[in-house]
Amino acid sequence: MDILQFYESDVEKKIYFDKDDSDLTWTSMAHYHRAVELCFPVKDSLVCCVNGEKFEVEAGEIAFIDSFDVHYFEISKGSSRYAVVIGAEFLSNFYEMYGKKNSRVRFPRKLFDKEKNKILFTIVREWGEHFETCNRLQNLGYVNLLLGTIAELYGIEYSDSENDNLIVKILSFINEHFKEQIDLELLSKTFGYSKSTVSRAISTAIGEDLRTYVNLIRARNVHKLLQSNPEMTVTEAANKSGFNSLKTFYRAYGQVFDENPKIKG
Repeated sequence: MDILQFYESDVEKKIYFDKDDSDLTWTSMAHYHRAVELCFPVKDSLVCCVNGEKFEVEAGEIAFIDSFDVHYFEISKGSSRYAVVIGAEFLSNFYEMYGKKNSRVRFPRKLFDKEKNKILFTIVREWGEHFETCNRLQNLGYVNLLLGTIAELYGIEYSDSENDNLIVKILSFINEHFKEQIDLELLSKTFGYSKSTVSRAISTAIGEDLRTYVNLIRARNVHKLLQSNPEMTVTEAANKSGFNSLKTFYRAYGQVFDENPKIKG
């Protein structure tokens, strides 16, 4: 099983733009980030899974993934798509214009009207032609043009920001404190919700229970430590990552990487 990845820092502060022509059939790793992501299939369809909901996106349709949505893609050989990831720092104009107090602004998960989407594909193709030479302000202009046009064509959806923010806060907390002892009791006291509410929010968003998810995050950190510190032993790396049992570590590591780490010392 692939570990759920959290992409931070660079993604948050940048725009990622890519035209991907696949020569393989593959499934991306489940991940989430503070940025918003749009996927524009140009040739053939792809499958997108967002927060446990799997759906097909045909050529000419558009998938919209909001910040902190857990998602992955199933890509077929011969397909082609544009991928646009917009960091949080580029979204302030959009949120200022369309935001409402105590509500979270977002678009529909799938933009399905192919006639309307022709306008959006035109914007993205033009942006792609100039992306590498655009400065920060010009890229911001394309962001505002793209999102503003989607809002005009599809309207805006609003959701309860309190419920959405809970999972954002929980996942951020876990990624910052995974080396420490984390359980439902701690998260319940930290965020002021019942243990059942916290547990349900985690399982709904990432498809794992709390203990499994925390151990997967720790296993990923062990892998990073061993890769960057060749002389470090497995025991040292596991201890530094929050594991108090090598048996638990090996079980989690095997889930993530389907192999055992090389034992040193």
